Amino acid sequence: MPVAGKVLRRARENNGVMVWTIAVLCLLLASSPVRSQESLLSPEERAWLESGPAIRFAPAPNYPPVEFFDETGRYKGITADFVALMEKRLGLTFDIVRLKDWAEVLAKSKAREVDLWGAAANTAERREYMNFSRPYIRLPAVIIVRREVEGNLDLSHMAGKKVVAIRGYATHTYLEENFPDLSLITVPDIETGLRMVSFGSADAIVATNASAIYYIEKNGFTNLRVAGESGFEWHLSFAARNDWPKLIGIIQKGLDAITETEKKAIYRSWISLQAPGWQPSRELLIAGGAGIAILVLATMALWVATLRRQVAARLAELRSELQERTKLEEDLRAALEEVRRSNDDLQQYAYVASHDLQEPLRMVTSYLQLLERNYGHVFDDDAKEYIDFAVDGSIRMSQLIKDLLAYSRVTTKGQPLVPLEARSLAESAAGNLRTGIEESGAIITVGELPAILGDETQLTSLFQNLIGNAVKYRAPDRVPEVSVTAEREGALWRFEVRDNGIGIKPDDLERVFVIFQRLHQRHEYEGTGIGLAVCKKIIERHGGHIWVESTPGDGSAFFFTLPATD
Repeated sequence: MPVAGKVLRRARENNGVMVWTIAVLCLLLASSPVRSQESLLSPEERAWLESGPAIRFAPAPNYPPVEFFDETGRYKGITADFVALMEKRLGLTFDIVRLKDWAEVLAKSKAREVDLWGAAANTAERREYMNFSRPYIRLPAVIIVRREVEGNLDLSHMAGKKVVAIRGYATHTYLEENFPDLSLITVPDIETGLRMVSFGSADAIVATNASAIYYIEKNGFTNLRVAGESGFEWHLSFAARNDWPKLIGIIQKGLDAITETEKKAIYRSWISLQAPGWQPSRELLIAGGAGIAILVLATMALWVATLRRQVAARLAELRSELQERTKLEEDLRAALEEVRRSNDDLQQYAYVASHDLQEPLRMVTSYLQLLERNYGHVFDDDAKEYIDFAVDGSIRMSQLIKDLLAYSRVTTKGQPLVPLEARSLAESAAGNLRTGIEESGAIITVGELPAILGDETQLTSLFQNLIGNAVKYRAPDRVPEVSVTAEREGALWRFEVRDNGIGIKPDDLERVFVIFQRLHQRHEYEGTGIGLAVCKKIIERHGGHIWVESTPGDGSAFFFTLPATD
C-alpha cells in the first residue's frame, strides 16, 4: 500500500484532519475485496471481448422482483443489481434489449438475435441453444387462489380445475408433464394470470411467491391468498448462446466475484419489497470533506421531503382507486350471486314443470293407444298412420321429460356421498339394460372395480347411460362389446367404459357433453341429447372430471374420475 503509506506519513507531519480522513479512505479502498478485470479474466477472454461484437442482453420484461422494466423503461430487479455489479467487475457494458414478453425472448434467442439472459431455468430444451451458469436465485412456486377457497391445496387433488401457467416458463412444462388432469390456461405474464384468478375466470395460478406479492400489492388484489406449495422450485441462472462458449465462462467469473454480503443485500432489498437505503459511494468518500458532506446531506433531505409529498399524494390516489376497485368487486359478486339464484330458480322450475307434464302426457298416450286398439277397425289407413305418429311423438316426449327430470335432479338434489362398491353399481346398471343387451347380443365385461365415495342413485344412472349408449351406438357388422375397468391415480380412481361401436367424429368430441346436442339423425338412432350432459353433471357434483377418446369406426372410450374412500 505505497500510496496509503505516503498519505499517513503526510498526515502525521501536518496533523491535518482532512489528510487523516483521506488516508483512512485509501486504506479502505486498498483492502476492498473487489477484483479488477485483469485479475478476473484470462488474456484469451479479454481478447475475445475486445474483438467480438456487443453482447445483447434480453431480460424477462415482466418478472418482478427478479427482473422487469419500470414505468420509465428502466431495467430493475434482483438480476439488474447483479448485472450492474458484474459490469463493474468485468469492465464491460451489455446492450439491454427490451422485448414484449418471455416468449419473444426465447424466439429471438433461437434466431441468434439475442446473446444473453439474466434469470432462466435450466431445461433440456433450452440447452439446445444456450449454456447456463450455476444457479444464483432459488424461488419456490406456490398455488394462489381466491380467499373464499378454504384449506391447503395440493395440485394432485385439483383435477379439472382451471389453473393458470405463464407461457414459456418452466412451470408451464412442469404442470403439463406432472398434472395432465389440470385444465391449464396459458397467459403471457403473471399479472394477467392473477387478474383472472381474482375475478373468477380461473381457479388458481402457480407462480413465485415474491412475484405474486409484488403484483398483489401493486394491483390491490385483496381477495387472493397462498393456498399451498406446488412442488416446483425455480433455480435461476444466467444463460449465454452456446455457439459463444467463452461467454458463459466470463459471466460465471463475474458472478463469482460478487461477495455473499453483496448477494444478501440484493436479495433482502427486493424480496422484502423495500427500496435499498442510500449509501455514499467510495468515490464520494475519497472526494468528501465536511463541506461536501453537508451539501450532500442537505440535498438528500430536500429530496426525501419531496419524495414524501409525492408518496403521500400517490397513496391518496391508490386509496381512492382501491375503494373503487373494491366497490366494483362487490358489485360483480352481487351480480354473480343473482345469476346463481336465477339459475337455481330456473332448474327448480324445469323440475316442477317436467314432473307436472308427465301425468297428462301419460294419459294422452294411453287414450291414443286405447283408441287405436278398440276402434282401429273403423279408421282408414291415413287415420291409423296419424294415430301412430301421435303415439310415437307422445312416447318421445315422455322420454324427453324423463331425461330433463334426471338432469334437474342432478343440479337441484342429491344425497350425501357415502362409500359404495363401484362393481355392484355397474352390474346393477347392466341389469337394468337387460332387454337391450339380450336383443343386441352384447357382451358386457365388468372388471375388479374399487370402493368409491358417491351418490348411489346418480352413479347407477351414470353407468347405465354410458353402457346403454355403448350398446345403442353399436356397429352393424359386429357384436357389441363393452368393458368397464378402473385404475388408481393418487386420491382418485380413473374409470374407463370402452366399446367397439361406431365411434365419434373428431369435430363432435367437443360438444358430446353439451345438453340437447344430438350427433345423429332421429331416423338413425333414438335419443334426446341429454344423457351425456347428465353424466357430466353427476361427475362434476362428485368432484371429478369426464372426457372421451374415440376413432370413427373403431369404438369409443369414456373416462371419468371419482374420489377413493381412503
